[in-house]
Amino acid sequence: MTTGNPGLPPIERRSDDKLGLVRMTRSYELITPLFGGGAEPQKADEVTIVRGSEVRAQLRFWWRAMRGGRFGGDLAVMKACEDRVWGAPAHTEQQKKTKPTVQIMLTITDPGRNKEVRARSGKKKGEVVNIGAPESPYSYVAFPLREKHGQVVEDVKFDLHLTCTKACAPEVEAALWGWETFGGIGARTRRGFGAITCTSVLASLPPSPDPDKVIAWIADEAAKHQDKESAQGGKLLWHRNVPRLHYSTARVPPLAFNSPMDAWEHLYSALREFRQYRIDKKTLKTSPYGGSVWPEPDEIRRLTKLGSKALGKPATGKFPRAVFGLPIIFQFKDEPIQPVTLKPSSHDRLASPLILRPLKCANGQCVALAVLLKTPELPPGSHLELDGHWVASQLSPADANTIPPLNKNPDVLGAFLAWLVRKER
Repeated sequence: MTTGNPGLPPIERRSDDKLGLVRMTRSYELITPLFGGGAEPQKADEVTIVRGSEVRAQLRFWWRAMRGGRFGGDLAVMKACEDRVWGAPAHTEQQKKTKPTVQIMLTITDPGRNKEVRARSGKKKGEVVNIGAPESPYSYVAFPLREKHGQVVEDVKFDLHLTCTKACAPEVEAALWGWETFGGIGARTRRGFGAITCTSVLASLPPSPDPDKVIAWIADEAAKHQDKESAQGGKLLWHRNVPRLHYSTARVPPLAFNSPMDAWEHLYSALREFRQYRIDKKTLKTSPYGGSVWPEPDEIRRLTKLGSKALGKPATGKFPRAVFGLPIIFQFKDEPIQPVTLKPSSHDRLASPLILRPLKCANGQCVALAVLLKTPELPPGSHLELDGHWVASQLSPADANTIPPLNKNPDVLGAFLAWLVRKER
């Protein structure tokens, strides 16, 4: 048995030699608000705030992200192993009698409470507002709740009890590490909602908020849990449609935070600044009221032959911010352009490969963590659809030179990671 802080419930990994089983217990708390996760979209479940089935789905995803490279890219072999570990839908009587290797039980120790959000500025300063409202400090990441007047829940705590075979224990521990470090509960976890931390074992946390030590800790743990030694031919290879952790992209700004909410705000504020970078065309200085330096607004004006606020940038036909996830709905204020939607040609949506979330360290402080998942890539060439028009996302070096926040880097996600850790922006 290994214990964490005094007074905290322990993590247990007890072996039952007679049955050949390992039992684990971990305690968790949410360090950012829970967004959705219930039977009704964008709302938390009023009866069971966190469900065991939801946790199992998260652990399945992170098992694939961490352990899926050992099968030589063979999707069928990986799926068969996944089903043995985590279970599969039962289509026969025999399958209905067969339980998954990993058994999960969950106990809610604190159901939390609705988060009260107050406006920081404007006419409603100090008033309670919807978390997605423009006056909310979280409006950029909570915008889907703007129209639905949704609510988020904070301070949720729960215990997770897992039972598995001894042989399966490394599979479970790899999934747990990925989930605890990069995942969460509910919706929009890749933008930091529902981030969890394990409160029962310090070994599951980076030792200190020093960026180099955090990144080294992530690299060491990821390499251990990805288990290259068991891979076919000693080389990790994922199927191209299986998301996997791209841990070498992990970035941590050189700042330590006393609150996970402060670390989270640092992350989404940086993303907002990057994606909404604007310049006043008269002074040529950055201004929240200036025109966007990104090409999408002018490209939409050209395609629709509407609008009058073009900055005179050269036509590129490019929509580079598609790499942050699709679909994207573009809306124009005070212009005769109806909202238009950018989406991939072959899917309804493509999830963002960018993960932003606060990460607690063993000393109690927090860091702001950004990392990329290797996910199915955007369709090559002009295979993005914008309300009947075919457009592209990939930038050339010449294109990148016209977009200041990219700092001449045509790799938009890589440019954002560099932007995030830049001391002066």
